[in-house]
Amino acid sequence: QLDATIPTIGTGQWTAITTSGVNWIGSINSNNPALNIPNFDTNATGCLLNTEYTFRWIVSNGPCLTYDDVVVTFRPEPVANAGENFSVCGFEAITNASFSLCDNTVTGEWSGAATFSHPTHDESLASVNIEGVYTFSWTETNGPCTSTDYVSINFVTMPEPNAGLDNTICGTAYTLSVLSFPADGVWSGPADAIFSDINDPQSEVNIVMPPATYERLVEFVWTETCGVNTNSDTVEILFSVAPVALAGIDQNICGNTVNMQADILGFEYATGTWHSPYIGINFSNMHDPMSSVQIPNSGQLIDSLQVTVPIYWTMENNNCVDKDSIEITFYALPEADAGTDTIIYNALYHELNASFSLYNTVGLWENVSYPNIPPSLAYPSDPQSQFIADNYGQYIVTWSESNPYNMACYTIDTVNITFINSINGGNEIDVSELMLSQNTPNPFSSFTEISFSLSSPEEVSLVVYDLLGNKLEVLIDNKVISGQHTITFPAAKLPSGMYYYALETAKQKSVKKMIIID
Repeated sequence: QLDATIPTIGTGQWTAITTSGVNWIGSINSNNPALNIPNFDTNATGCLLNTEYTFRWIVSNGPCLTYDDVVVTFRPEPVANAGENFSVCGFEAITNASFSLCDNTVTGEWSGAATFSHPTHDESLASVNIEGVYTFSWTETNGPCTSTDYVSINFVTMPEPNAGLDNTICGTAYTLSVLSFPADGVWSGPADAIFSDINDPQSEVNIVMPPATYERLVEFVWTETCGVNTNSDTVEILFSVAPVALAGIDQNICGNTVNMQADILGFEYATGTWHSPYIGINFSNMHDPMSSVQIPNSGQLIDSLQVTVPIYWTMENNNCVDKDSIEITFYALPEADAGTDTIIYNALYHELNASFSLYNTVGLWENVSYPNIPPSLAYPSDPQSQFIADNYGQYIVTWSESNPYNMACYTIDTVNITFINSINGGNEIDVSELMLSQNTPNPFSSFTEISFSLSSPEEVSLVVYDLLGNKLEVLIDNKVISGQHTITFPAAKLPSGMYYYALETAKQKSVKKMIIID
């Protein structure tokens, strides 16, 4: 705040002579206005300096005027920094304060229960007579402005080393870290430990992991010497071998359940964990590499008929972690319903009554077994297709319902339709003469079982065909006794795809589909 003498004659006005940008808080016509300067001067490194401004007080009375100049020195407020607390071996320590301002008029001074070699220097030798913790003050002065900070120095003659905190790390290299080192020290450890510098409190060390081991606990010793006194501290580091996570390959699955196939060969020591962000997913055992995974058989899977789910496999050995991920695309599996078995009297036509289990799936009727000539299916993809027979007897048709996004994802249901002529004295026929079951499992990759039953001994042939009707393999071609029979069929010779298998006697023929997958 300026402070000029109020004129007895005329009026006065202040103006800044040496610079612009002054922020006048009071009126410049007042003899004592307050003001702010825009900034302090700095040196080449940006450090603040004392800054001088010249202000002029002009007094005028008509054509007559006079003025007087005043120089104001603006001084930055110092912020004292006495340095970090530390320990030292012996009775002498070099202080480590720092000046916050760079003007040559700024001074500093140490004080405390010690003898300082240069009390006004930021770096001064402080000497004491008795070991212990001493607190010293460092005061930085810039004209009328002062600031004080404090530092504690521990003078010791018996070292108290701290080798750092025990740790668990991934790998065979580690940077040691002594927490305080007032005295010179040296690292030691097992014979195979290699230190970058045994005298460096932050030395890097490498160890050797023995074969067939996945972790090794190693003790390192930090020894400090202060005069004739020596003391040590130890730190334990657990070195761990990093596992590799291999979640397997992406899969396309028909249904809502899949068995995972993570590869842990060579990394059996690690703990594996499955997880997925997909809501409602269920792992039979989240730590089992072969865990089964099930997603809800509802919601997006049913609405969209397919859903792709990310699944993550994490392998952990102490602090060593590796992750891998795969994607499983689940396709909704329809449940084919061909309707109920029916007996029709005195007519040779029937309206089938299948139903779709899922929205937007596709269906197909196919003839499996018939007395003589295959019946007519007016609309094979219509669940209510008209069925016209050529003769009385037993007819077997199948209704397959497929997922259009994966036609290999389907189920089949069978319905028996028996036409009986009772008007002309016809007798009801035996409908249980031949029965061919759907193979299980289906689809399959290695082996499947085909079962059938006969009500009496018959010459039977059981043949596998491709989609073009080419005969691929004869499973049975001889007389078979009555009863239930099961044949195991290996798929090793055939590529993946859809096939037919047909069971035929002298009176009947029955055909079903099967699917081979990789």
